[in-house]
Amino acid sequence: MAASKKAWRRRVGRVTVYQRGGRLWIYYRDYKPVRRPAGTSREEALALAAKINAQLADGTLTMLAFIVGVKPRSTTLFSVFGCCF
Repeated sequence: MAASKKAWRRRVGRVTVYQRGGRLWIYYRDYKPVRRPAGTSREEALALAAKINAQLADGTLTMLAFIVGVKPRSTTLFSVFGCCF
């Protein structure tokens, strides 16, 4: 039986960098799971993960976020809907 090769994976705070196929991917949770390709260089992917982790810690929108029509996190549901729901 052949030994299985374990995929490369690193954690940077709340962000995970993992390899799938020949590409590196970034995974984190910001309201919902976010998975984005991060290229092929491990150093660049880890640097990008560190930047995203800092943005998550600050509470700002991340550089990979693509949210149309959603206000920043400081907005409460009451101020969005204007009433109790």
